[in-house]
Amino acid sequence: MTSTTAHQVLQGLLAHESLKDNLQFIHVRRFFEITSRVWPEITPAGQARPLILSESIVNFLASMLSLDNEIIQLMWHAFGDLAEQMKDSSETQSTLDDTFRVHAHENEIEPLLPPLSTCLFCETTQPRLMREEYCTNPSTVAGCTEKAQPGFRTCTIESHRKFQLDAEEKNAAMFQLRSRLKNTSISHVPLAGSSDELGPDSSYNTDFELRSTTK
Repeated sequence: MTSTTAHQVLQGLLAHESLKDNLQFIHVRRFFEITSRVWPEITPAGQARPLILSESIVNFLASMLSLDNEIIQLMWHAFGDLAEQMKDSSETQSTLDDTFRVHAHENEIEPLLPPLSTCLFCETTQPRLMREEYCTNPSTVAGCTEKAQPGFRTCTIESHRKFQLDAEEKNAAMFQLRSRLKNTSISHVPLAGSSDELGPDSSYNTDFELRSTTK
């Protein structure tokens, strides 16, 4: 954040007691980053910047920043004009992380997201059986109740199928690497989070769950 921007932010913070008491500079910086990402949702093409934010945007920003909805609306009142100035600035170009995706889906803010070509996974502590189908109950892809299709271990949902194919590709590559290293007298390749050998037909031996609801 440049010194000029920081000075403007400080003026905004001092303009309202609730902002001064509840916000730090990092909140405002993240506010600029996120609003730049969702600007088409905030201000549709050809329309002026709104005086107040819609409920879905407020809920989304409140989730992302861990702040009350009232504070979010006050931030928009204090920093909305500055957010509009900065929406195309390199200062606001942060990565599109998993937290952003999850809360965007929860609040049905869809147009701002690129196509969801991969599932969002997080490791859990309980491994699944090696031959368990992905899309049966209990699901490896969390929330999916569809049956695995003939010839596959996942249903027809594109992201679930990609999960399987990516897993098989990774496992096949690891199997081939171990085979080559074995031929050169190197017997073990450590795999993070795993002590089992993987073969070309095996699944991940660490369970993964879908962090966002894929429909």
